[in-house]
Amino acid sequence: MRLAERGPKTQVETGTALTGLRIVMFTNSIMMGGMEAHIDALARGLVRRGVSVAVICPDDEIVAPLRRSLLTAGVEVFGLPSRRRSPLGLLQRWLSLVRLFRSLSPFVLHLHITGSDGGGLPMLAAKIAGAGALIRTEHQPPDYPVSFRKRLMIRLRDHGLDRIVCVSRTNMEQHIQDLRRRGGKFDFVYNAVDLGHFDPGRADGTPVRKLITAGESDIVIGTLGRLAEPRKGSEYFVDMARMLARENGRFRFIMIGEGPRRQALEERAGEDVEFMGFYPDAAECYAAFDIFVMPSLWEGGPITVLEAAAMARPIVSTDVGMVSEVIEQGITGLVVPPGDTEALAAAVRTLAADVEKACEMGRRARETILRDFGEDVMIDRMLGIYEGLQRAGGNLG
Repeated sequence: MRLAERGPKTQVETGTALTGLRIVMFTNSIMMGGMEAHIDALARGLVRRGVSVAVICPDDEIVAPLRRSLLTAGVEVFGLPSRRRSPLGLLQRWLSLVRLFRSLSPFVLHLHITGSDGGGLPMLAAKIAGAGALIRTEHQPPDYPVSFRKRLMIRLRDHGLDRIVCVSRTNMEQHIQDLRRRGGKFDFVYNAVDLGHFDPGRADGTPVRKLITAGESDIVIGTLGRLAEPRKGSEYFVDMARMLARENGRFRFIMIGEGPRRQALEERAGEDVEFMGFYPDAAECYAAFDIFVMPSLWEGGPITVLEAAAMARPIVSTDVGMVSEVIEQGITGLVVPPGDTEALAAAVRTLAADVEKACEMGRRARETILRDFGEDVMIDRMLGIYEGLQRAGGNLG
């Protein structure tokens, strides 16, 4: 276990009831994505509210951007060495966690784990170290198919948790119904977006449009995300682009993001899709799009949809995760079934055919984000959960 890194102190905005208590977040992150954006936003927001926060995360280079961002916010960051699967390695890892948790007491452990299972090692270490409470956020739908053994193990693990937080109402219902988990410990807190950064009045899409040499009359249809997992549905975006490129010469299709599946996608797309790779400012990407498409096959709380809506972009999205809780069909965007290339293409045609109506959908989508999906809303909800556990007593400090 590496020693903590500490960043500069951050100016505190308001007070909180969480006096003398530290929130310790533990994550098994293996890449930068929506879960990591959530952790970053939550930790930063809590620090601004005067809460002491520590984050334990892998020391892999791929999640270095998360560690750097947390440090700049004044969060304590502890790096976990690469996983060791041997019995001795697991024992050493567990003992290191026990020692670390004891040094951070009194604390609440907040788990952010990829997948429905996992998390038993830090939970046991935290219990031994005297954690005041254990919370787990479910960032994704259940891992399907769900075996009887997995369902049993998850329910046994749930007994050790004080609260289980999902990133949307839909996500919560999936976990309770499909895994037959007891709903009494469940709550949901929506993922959120930085409204200061994702602001159509500030972000400029000109640099991105210049990179792809898009003219004023071109209609840029874009998607943004990791090119690493089949569940992201990138093939459906490519197939849609190949279909529509032959219908309208003004359409320009662009994929922003990196990952091991990029080469295969490029070969599938031919000349119909332009691949930009990683771009440092997502807000500029959305500002460059005339239409944003999210083609995922399954998600928990897709942050790209929130960001695109915050940027007032006309949106076409598959009906996954919390999308139906964000987008009102035909009012703030268009929602289509996952895995349906024809439906994606038809929705893009609809938006492209009526620019004024599409822009009005984008404006209404931003109003929804401003009301319900800003970072302050998320921080308030999580503070309410932490403070409720503190009021319940126990050894929360």
